Amino acid sequence: PDTNPASIQVSIPITDYPVPIKTGLYQMISIPLSINAPQIDSVFGDDYGPYDQRVWRIFHWQPGINDYEEYNSIGNLTPGSAYWLINREGKTFDATNALSVSSFNNYTITLQPGYNQIGNPFAFSVNWFSIENSDSIQQLPILWNPDTQDYELDLIIYEPWVGYWVYNPLNHIINLGVNPNVSLFKEKSINYFASLKEDEFLVQLKTSLSSSNSRDQQNYIGMMEDAKNDLDKYDVIKPPSINNDLRVLIESGKNYYARNVVPVSKDGAYWDFTVETKEGNQKVSLNIEPKSSLPDNFSIWLLDKSGRVPVGLNNGTGQIITRDNGKGSFRIIIGTEEFAKLNSDDISLNVYEYALYQNYPNPFNPSTNITYQLKEKSYVTLEVFNILGERVTSIINDVVQDPGQHIVSWNGLNSSGEKTASGIYIYRIKANNFISSKKMILLK
Repeated sequence: PDTNPASIQVSIPITDYPVPIKTGLYQMISIPLSINAPQIDSVFGDDYGPYDQRVWRIFHWQPGINDYEEYNSIGNLTPGSAYWLINREGKTFDATNALSVSSFNNYTITLQPGYNQIGNPFAFSVNWFSIENSDSIQQLPILWNPDTQDYELDLIIYEPWVGYWVYNPLNHIINLGVNPNVSLFKEKSINYFASLKEDEFLVQLKTSLSSSNSRDQQNYIGMMEDAKNDLDKYDVIKPPSINNDLRVLIESGKNYYARNVVPVSKDGAYWDFTVETKEGNQKVSLNIEPKSSLPDNFSIWLLDKSGRVPVGLNNGTGQIITRDNGKGSFRIIIGTEEFAKLNSDDISLNVYEYALYQNYPNPFNPSTNITYQLKEKSYVTLEVFNILGERVTSIINDVVQDPGQHIVSWNGLNSSGEKTASGIYIYRIKANNFISSKKMILLK
């Protein structure tokens, strides 16, 4: 009966993890069971063998130190906690000698300030809004989707066996009381941006690495009439990363965001953001994708603050490069042209002029990147000469290219594929009637 329900813990001799394990990919898991032997070796050792970082690894985020703990430092596996798991062969695992978590009372999950890695303690879906003290958390849970290898935002259904990031915005502990009632909701998430007014918009920033399959695509900026300049329900603090190949960090105040929405302005707004790669001098493709129509008098500009140059966009896509420290600083402006000029940090907005920029890095070893832009479709030749005026190689030889910004690399080899000596070289571009050259230094 509803007034006095019975709670019976079910004995589970053995059960396989019900979500497919991806081969060689990180996956956030949780185990909604009270396991008799909850040690990591007891749960995973019979399936994966002794702990070997070359075969399988497990991590758990510790908010107090803002870092991951691995294997022995984690302690026992507990309901309500989530863990990163990766194994080379994509094998599943099982849990043995377990009980279902008691549903007689709410299950308490303690949230430290900042991000916490948690899971549903019950083996059935729960409505996030039914959880005691969930109203103290403005930001909804974030799910890692192992199929897309990307995050899902604004979740309201708290599912078992998977893991979530939950952000505690307060400077003290919040105790969540997970209500043991099955969710009857059909919708998995909330879409705050389903119905936008004429002066509201949302834009997605999608990045991918040219050298690998790494990507960071769940990044958003926008305007909403009831948004605040401080953290509110529209904003998402960037969750910790388990793979640092590529990250986009939208900057606002002291925080880094995955989504930052500001109040509506008739003039526009700008967002500074950092792109980080594990290695330096990486080519990154950035796609700026409006999820709704912009106000009629608004346009989009992308500026490279590190290189002090505008970035050309072709159907919303531009190519950017991180510096030798693996970081690049950028600004995106969405607004009127007058607003953009006032907030461009003295960087030119006009990307469709002929220009040849200084190579980066410079000096360099073994390779460098050369950036140039074209006013119109042009026949392009880009050559390298030594200081005697002798041609060393042709990087581009009379190739037709579209207007906008272009980036090429030179690996220090001559036209015969041999390494060139250390010294000063001159690179020269010819594009229609435009000719320009600059010096660069190769050091070995």
